[in-house]
Amino acid sequence: MTVWTRRLAGVAATAILSIVGLAPLSHAEPAPAPANVDPTLPASYEETRLATNGVDGFTCYRIPALTTANDGTVLASWDGRPGSCGDAPNPNSIVLRTSDDNGLTWSEPRVIAQGVGGDDQVGYSDPSFVVDRETGDIFNFFVQSYDWGWHQGGNNPPSTERQVMHAVYIKSSDHGQTWSEPVRVTEALDPNGDGTVVNGRFAASGEGIQLRTGAHAGRLIQQYTVRDISKGGGMYAVSLYSDDHGETWQAGEPVGPNMDENKVVELSDGRVMLNSRSSGSSGGRWIAYSDDGAETWTGLTFDTQLTDPRNNASIIRAFPLAEPGTPESKILLFSNANSASSRANGTIRISYDDGQTWPDSKVFQAGGMSYSTLTTLADGTIGLLYEPGGSNIQFAKFTWNWLEPGGVTAEVAEPGVVRGANTVSVTLSNPGLAGDLEAGTLTVEYPEATGSVAVPALAGQGQVTVELPLEIGQFVDPGPLTLAASYRTGERTFTLQLPLEVTLAEGQYASEVAPRDQFSVIESAPAQAGEGPERMLDGANFTLYHTLYAGIELPDGFVVDLGSELQLAYLDLTPRSDGANGKIGQYRIEAGSDLADLQPVAEGTWPASASSQRAYLDGVNARYVKVVALSSYGDTPNSWLSVAEFNVRTVGEEPEQQPLQVEMTLAGTPAASYAVGDLIPVNLRFTNLTDQPLSAQSTTSGWEGLAGCAVEDLAAGTSVDCEGQASYRVTQADLERAYVDLSQVWSVEQSEVQVSGPRVNLGIIITNLGVIDVPEVIEAGTVLTYRFEYQNLTERTVAVVPLEGDFGGFHITGTPNCRYGALAPTGSTPKFCNTAVYTVTQQDLDAGQIAPAARFAVGPNTNGTDPYFEVDVPAPVLRLGEDLPVLTEVDPVDPISVPFGTDLDGVLALLPTHGQAQDSAGGTHEVEFAWEVVDYDGSSAQTYPARATFALPDGVEAGGIDPVVETSVTVEPAEVTEPKLASVTPVDSITVEEGTDLVAVLAQLPATTTVTDTEGTSYQVELTWEVTGYDANVPGTYRATGSFALPEGVAPSDEVDQVVTTGVIVEAKVVPSPTPTEPPAPKPGEPKDPELADTGANLWLPVGLAGLLVVAGGVALRRFRS
Repeated sequence: MTVWTRRLAGVAATAILSIVGLAPLSHAEPAPAPANVDPTLPASYEETRLATNGVDGFTCYRIPALTTANDGTVLASWDGRPGSCGDAPNPNSIVLRTSDDNGLTWSEPRVIAQGVGGDDQVGYSDPSFVVDRETGDIFNFFVQSYDWGWHQGGNNPPSTERQVMHAVYIKSSDHGQTWSEPVRVTEALDPNGDGTVVNGRFAASGEGIQLRTGAHAGRLIQQYTVRDISKGGGMYAVSLYSDDHGETWQAGEPVGPNMDENKVVELSDGRVMLNSRSSGSSGGRWIAYSDDGAETWTGLTFDTQLTDPRNNASIIRAFPLAEPGTPESKILLFSNANSASSRANGTIRISYDDGQTWPDSKVFQAGGMSYSTLTTLADGTIGLLYEPGGSNIQFAKFTWNWLEPGGVTAEVAEPGVVRGANTVSVTLSNPGLAGDLEAGTLTVEYPEATGSVAVPALAGQGQVTVELPLEIGQFVDPGPLTLAASYRTGERTFTLQLPLEVTLAEGQYASEVAPRDQFSVIESAPAQAGEGPERMLDGANFTLYHTLYAGIELPDGFVVDLGSELQLAYLDLTPRSDGANGKIGQYRIEAGSDLADLQPVAEGTWPASASSQRAYLDGVNARYVKVVALSSYGDTPNSWLSVAEFNVRTVGEEPEQQPLQVEMTLAGTPAASYAVGDLIPVNLRFTNLTDQPLSAQSTTSGWEGLAGCAVEDLAAGTSVDCEGQASYRVTQADLERAYVDLSQVWSVEQSEVQVSGPRVNLGIIITNLGVIDVPEVIEAGTVLTYRFEYQNLTERTVAVVPLEGDFGGFHITGTPNCRYGALAPTGSTPKFCNTAVYTVTQQDLDAGQIAPAARFAVGPNTNGTDPYFEVDVPAPVLRLGEDLPVLTEVDPVDPISVPFGTDLDGVLALLPTHGQAQDSAGGTHEVEFAWEVVDYDGSSAQTYPARATFALPDGVEAGGIDPVVETSVTVEPAEVTEPKLASVTPVDSITVEEGTDLVAVLAQLPATTTVTDTEGTSYQVELTWEVTGYDANVPGTYRATGSFALPEGVAPSDEVDQVVTTGVIVEAKVVPSPTPTEPPAPKPGEPKDPELADTGANLWLPVGLAGLLVVAGGVALRRFRS
């Protein structure tokens, strides 16, 4: 094992950073904190470009940070990236510019953390300011990288010092004039100190905060994103905080996963709110709250009010000095790219209620806009530093009134509505931020509801109540319904949220589930391999149908055959959750029962949201539904089509009185897991609900033994049982779903009875393995740590989410927790959670035993909503007050050897499933092993440790040896070696005309060439070209290098390079010669034919060096440019 320590590596990490002296040790004289925004300033907005790519020594500029010093100096900082726009570990530098007149003019840019290239490279990236308002000190946090950045480590811990991605800061005590050397805080963000828990971390760029109120007033907080490889490499948000003015720093509890750059803001009541970019779904922001100054977090939710394309954003208080609890203290500003699909539409939004709602917004950059950060300036304006598209940095300053704040809110008196006509009483409130509002209208226009009402003039700080007539669509299902109403007054429009609750009146019925197992896609736009249209019908939100990556031409779409004619209420499409490419925008729905004559039934535009999108079909009778995408979102709009799930629901009907009641229950205890072909026996009870004898039979496919349960002349009002005779046979499709809904159809007289039975879990096994390290003394208040084991023996990845259980470190409302967000099929290799803790109570002691139960949701969503099923998990009984035997010995397991190439399932099949264990009382017990082979790779000949866990036998308590057994698995060397690369077919040079751009040159170079291995097999390989030093305006020959990936099964060779080279000849354009004229007569004494003047060009370089080429009587020099 390699042992290493975190010392500064090399001179570059300790060098003084382009400053005019070190920061003084004593604190600067504190000055007043930055001002609130000034609401009296007239509306204004002005911009200044602070960094342009390719200027001032750097190829690219990214990642803005902005703050205001105590003396009013504005500090703007960002990455200067040399050679490319790459993030760490590129040898980036931190650049600073300052303004002493509130952003009107700026100092020249200077580097305050200098990156160094070469073999010993060091880079600095992602700056973020934190200002201590009590001392005046300014901290600039950023990444210090060597060989690894965020992506290089993957899920592996660093093995050398140069692979550590460090967290550092520099400090200024003179308002940003001079800066200290870097100070590392990596250890505070590395729980184990060796990168085995957190292997990557970076400061969330922009600006941190200092708390002003409460028990933690004065605390400095800088947000970080970390990767926890002990939890599958998930991205978590964590607060780095200091209570001693930056002398020491501690990390709070991480919250996540699925986080990214995250910011915090102090709310009016002293709580801290977290607002984070998502590293998973686009379309919103993660929100959480802390009552202890950012040490721990609760209430994690995904807020879709703040539409976001997975991008860095900024959130601040508009009035940072406002007293707690005042209206001004609740006003927040938020800046981001207001789009679910692209980094564009830069927008400032305003909340007047601590971020609960965001009624007002103003666009500052309609086009491309990536990262942005806000801060209040000393003159009462607001500063904004952002990336305006490309790799530039732009500063803007604007006033409160430029935002056109309104703050108008709406309150619904009685939210209950039914399908059809309703009248809703709505009270509008005007806090006066926009002055008096003239008469206007309040309008709702949605497929779910329509209505409009006149609104009288609304004075500042006044209220008015209107009666809004609202027509709810006849196919809207019961449940919560939030409508965004438009309040138009004069030139202003406010968007107001109306929360309603739809209920059903007498004679109204909710829509019904359509039989999705009968659906099939019969027409579709060409699909990418592995992402065919059948993915829309597999019930999994994390798979999708995606058209060819090469692109398609819209309009295009797909047709679904519903299997029979249905009366359709509405259609739901679930878009992809991992990006925007191909999400449908403008759409048209066609339907009918004649495939050749489908008619339009709905049209509109869906937003670029991750939420399910609905189109009402108004009760049309149809067997076929065609979805036509007229436009789509994404990096390249209108180029793709993607859908995660397709579903329709049918019009609800009054339930018919069934003649026969059939109840289905499982016969006996279900198995822990099932394989294809396994039988699930059931019990059936038949009850005749009529006044006549009945007979019934069923031939439902997939079942065995139904004939033996047929009912003959069942008397009126009586029941009969058929126990254990009928069994369902498990299919491959069931395992791919992870569960099966048992159902049958019984024919009774002239009708059919649909029978719904239980849902059966086919192999998601969750086990509480008991207490880890039972303490010798257990009393009230003793904390016990439990271990949970997860196995997925189905063929579907699921989320396992704790729902119930009296445990800490368990529920997803806090971190750590026992959620497993993506439990892939595990085979016999389980996953574990070791963070659940239970606090012993006096009631436990009185009962003499401890056995805290738990319940988990298993389904598609990491928040536990809409699960496929729930799993009750009992705990092993820990008895108190009696001496039970403990485990003392487990029979050893002999090592095994397997042939090269044996997969993990083959290895597990060779390991024993059971063994013998002995206890301290001399008892012998048979135990069942659950094996894990660490880092097994059957294609690598070496020895792998194998470890089996098992449950403690009944009557044996913890406290002896651990319930594990260990052995080893040796993979024998391969007998056959791979062929090596033997030759590469050369590529002819190409000739282009002067002025041809590089893109056109690359298009002319061949896309493929042929390579041959040492066994004589030839392969076609794709070439990736690079033309060195190419200049379209300078004739000559340039070296073109085409690299390629080796074919599968072919090894590299020491003799043959994995590239092909050729030349690109740029020919000079032919310029027409002027018309010849008679030369002047020579002067007396001059020769008649004087020699040509010496141009200085040496046309006789050696051919081998300069590539001399004689063509058509002329001389041309051919050389490779480097």
